[in-house]
Amino acid sequence: MAGTSRQPVVELVTSPAELGATIRRARTAIKLTYRDAADRCGVGYRFFIELENGKRTARLDKTFAVMMGVGLIPLIVPFEEAKKAFGK
Repeated sequence: MAGTSRQPVVELVTSPAELGATIRRARTAIKLTYRDAADRCGVGYRFFIELENGKRTARLDKTFAVMMGVGLIPLIVPFEEAKKAFGK
């Protein structure tokens, strides 16, 4: 269908809770259960659930594994540029 290409969804994440919610949306969009997602990402089931619930002390290596495992990649942008782009 012409003209129906989807633009990628870009979200501004500024807290553990927002990161968890973004991960949850990505996981559910690809229709993975917690257990399947944890296995796919190489992390424990409990860690995955805690991360989606905004775990403030999550290990960075595991967090990156989860993000990439559900199809997300972090992008570092200067704070002032992000505020302009997202109106926050």
